[in-house]
Amino acid sequence: MLARVVRWYDERPVAGDAVVAGVLLVAFAVPSDLAAETDPLADLAFSAALLGCLPLRRRAPVAVFAAVSVLCLVQL
Repeated sequence: MLARVVRWYDERPVAGDAVVAGVLLVAFAVPSDLAAETDPLADLAFSAALLGCLPLRRRAPVAVFAAVSVLCLVQL
């Protein structure tokens, strides 16, 4: 079973990264953003934007680094 998942991820790295980003968003970002004392919608929007960069990191690593840097600075 694990070998099939690893093979699928190796064959479709962008889709695999999108799945990882979605799992991270649902498992960690949404619960912590909704429990925050600050504006939960703004926090969720930043989390989604930051995790949305994950699938693009293989095609344009410098652009993704710049986008994540700017998003982090804006969020700060």
